[in-house]
Amino acid sequence: MTSDRYSVTPLGRCLGTVKLEGFILTEAVYQPNFTLKKHLHDRALMSIVLRGSYTETFGRRPNDCKPYSVLMKPIGTDHADQYGSRGARCLIIKVDPKKLESIRTFSRVLDQSIHIRDGLLAALAMRLYKEFKLMDSASPFSIEGLILEMLGHFVRHHPESGSSTPPHWLRTAETMIREHSAGGLSSLGIASTVGVHPSHLARMFRKFYGCTIGDYLRRVRLERAAQELVHGNTSLAEVALAAGFYDQSHLTKAFQSKFGMTPGKYRAAWRSR
Repeated sequence: MTSDRYSVTPLGRCLGTVKLEGFILTEAVYQPNFTLKKHLHDRALMSIVLRGSYTETFGRRPNDCKPYSVLMKPIGTDHADQYGSRGARCLIIKVDPKKLESIRTFSRVLDQSIHIRDGLLAALAMRLYKEFKLMDSASPFSIEGLILEMLGHFVRHHPESGSSTPPHWLRTAETMIREHSAGGLSSLGIASTVGVHPSHLARMFRKFYGCTIGDYLRRVRLERAAQELVHGNTSLAEVALAAGFYDQSHLTKAFQSKFGMTPGKYRAAWRSR
């Protein structure tokens, strides 16, 4: 493991680089209104926006990258970047070719250009950045686990990008869960609506989404709570009820179990950036 501080690269000012087995993590800052012309990378990478913003263009498709947006870029993907009026600070994770092959045995997610921003992914990114800054003897293990958990999050949000596509009725079921996550749903009701047996629904849901319906519902509720914590001003008790939790205590227990921090600390950490 090595760390280099305050060097300068053609793509921005490097504040620190940490080399681990399988990954290279670099924190970099980019000047306001800086334009990075079309280029490509020789390794697959993930990019986490910590501060500021920029627009990244793949072909003709622009992506507005705001704080805690996460982008996935395969090897050799042409893209260009236009940084905003406040510049940007990013954590860039390059994936070693051997590690990439290992990950490909489970998923081809690193072979896709993806941009995603949501509360759950933001919490994982915050924990990853904290470990990067801490960098003690336990950090390499934590960092690898968090990166893999983020990749799993990508796979669950993009099941259609795998080797097969969920059937239409299963996508309808998933939409029902997301739209009615606060309550009033049951596996039997969902199965009846989409016209399949409950056991078939459960089996196919796990196959394509990598978890049970209950686990997915819990994740959606945490995502809704995280979004409200960042963008809303309601009390924690109101956030809990709106997201589908029994009360504030129930939300706090689930949130801390998943992300290692309370909802209050999550809201404070996000707004301090």
